[in-house]
Amino acid sequence: TKTICFINACNNTTATTTTMKQVVFVISLLCISTSLAQSDGYSPGFWIPDHVVTKRDPYDMIASDYGQPNGTSNWNTDTWQLLGRAKKTCDGCTQGGLHVIIEDLTLFVNDEEFIIKAVAYEPVPLGIRSVKPDRSSGGGYCSSRRTPYAVDDFASACTDSDYANGSPSLDPNGPQGPWFQALWNRDFPIIKAAGTNTIRLYNTNPTTLQYVEAVLAGNITSIDGNITGPATGNDHVPFMNAAWDAGLMVIFPLISDRTMLRTLPADKFLRYIQNQIDEIGNHRALLMWGLGNELDLEQDPTLLATVNGYMAWARNYSMSRWGRSIPFIDAVRDNPSSYDQLYEILDCDIFCTNAGYRGPSFWALWDGDGSNSGLGPLSRRYNKPNFIGEIGWHQINGSQTINYPGWINNLWWELLHKGVASNGCIGGTFFEYLDEPYTKNDVMEKSMGMVTSYVAVQGDPMPTNQFPARGNYFVSADGNNTIPPPLPTRTYPLPSGSQSASNSVSSNTASNSASNSASNSASNAGTNSASNSATGSSNANPTKSNGSSRPTNSDTGSAESCSSDVDRESSATQIVCGAMIFISVLLTL
Repeated sequence: TKTICFINACNNTTATTTTMKQVVFVISLLCISTSLAQSDGYSPGFWIPDHVVTKRDPYDMIASDYGQPNGTSNWNTDTWQLLGRAKKTCDGCTQGGLHVIIEDLTLFVNDEEFIIKAVAYEPVPLGIRSVKPDRSSGGGYCSSRRTPYAVDDFASACTDSDYANGSPSLDPNGPQGPWFQALWNRDFPIIKAAGTNTIRLYNTNPTTLQYVEAVLAGNITSIDGNITGPATGNDHVPFMNAAWDAGLMVIFPLISDRTMLRTLPADKFLRYIQNQIDEIGNHRALLMWGLGNELDLEQDPTLLATVNGYMAWARNYSMSRWGRSIPFIDAVRDNPSSYDQLYEILDCDIFCTNAGYRGPSFWALWDGDGSNSGLGPLSRRYNKPNFIGEIGWHQINGSQTINYPGWINNLWWELLHKGVASNGCIGGTFFEYLDEPYTKNDVMEKSMGMVTSYVAVQGDPMPTNQFPARGNYFVSADGNNTIPPPLPTRTYPLPSGSQSASNSVSSNTASNSASNSASNSASNAGTNSASNSATGSSNANPTKSNGSSRPTNSDTGSAESCSSDVDRESSATQIVCGAMIFISVLLTL
């Protein structure tokens, strides 16, 4: 026996010692089981995606008659029945689906009118809560994976907010197949069942796997940094295939980070855009390109000119590379006093405004309110349709629905009967699919999703793909519908004042005027300071490695701020458990 003293009391009894051993042993067992229980969606290398649950508000209101006091107006009700007319068609205008065409303020896909019922899709895994401050690793699908820049360079897979990345893990212990495939398997049936026909993405990393492979093969030179094999990069073709199989079109974002728009030399920026168009520019699921989200262009003429130049170049390059005409949008903030100016100057094909946060009605959006002419008259004046880039309500778990039942259905009814019927509207995007408890700072923005999630644990089922492969994923001007051949080469014109680059990149020469416009605009924009400008929805600063800048297209600043609590909790648990086990061992001696 051993003497155990508690302050002034000492007991030299076997009973006391035995009891203490039992207590410490039980605590040690609890510590061990607690440690085992930590194998969940917050843990590194855990590959079962978080579970999601649909919310009566807003999911059931969007998908069904639930909660609609004024009659049926949801995405699963026949749109043409709601409009009281037949769907418009065009006779061969899309050339068998090669183009996405705008005629008479109407969007045509496969020669049929297409009214967009989109969902903003950024399925942030809960494992982002455990991303380390240096972003080197995290939990679940935010665990670390190797970057293209060095064999020992790792970063959390969620660092660039690119959840459309389908490149496989090079780690045999990583997820099997495309990295985020299990999230799409989980989400696409829910999204489709709501009556959705389109997904709007916000962030995709233009350091594509196709580009990395071309660099390693010696076909082209690196845009930035030292690309190191084996090849790893972001592959968006599996995501586009999965969307097509599910019957969903995609609004795909080109690189449009505010800071990079201002500071990255035009020749590099154009090559990143080219990576993205080369990768998925001939995919059938591509509905529109997006270049920018809430950049406040009306306040910055130089940035506006830069965006215009890049859109013009990309539009011409898409036609040169794939023989396709695909519309471009730049989603602007709901600043009505800027609408007249931006309709006239912004070189987009569809005027997109995130104007769907006006409460239970936005009827006046198309008429104007004294500060602007209204989207309807402006669309007719400039022959440019309008699209509501985000529709939602900043609220906490549907709290506003108590006072405004069926608010989303009323907004959809207004969009159809006021916007589509006579004012050039082609649809809207509901914001958003998934609640974001750890990536939004404002409590009013944390629970706006159609679904909410809870962390998975070991033994939970893995979601499987529920859609059969449709195939025929690619279009081509020659009708072969095949995956494109290896990248041919071309040399970019450089912006004035930049160093000569030896990079050669793909495709035949696009429009010189568009290239010069983009180059000159970006060259001018690059002279401005970006230190005070990164305040939009896509406002990442590129991370650094080997002296190079990596485009990330979106800042996951929340990953930096939300990781410390989990790290501290985990460290404290490990310290206590270690101490208890150590004491238990000592007591047995």
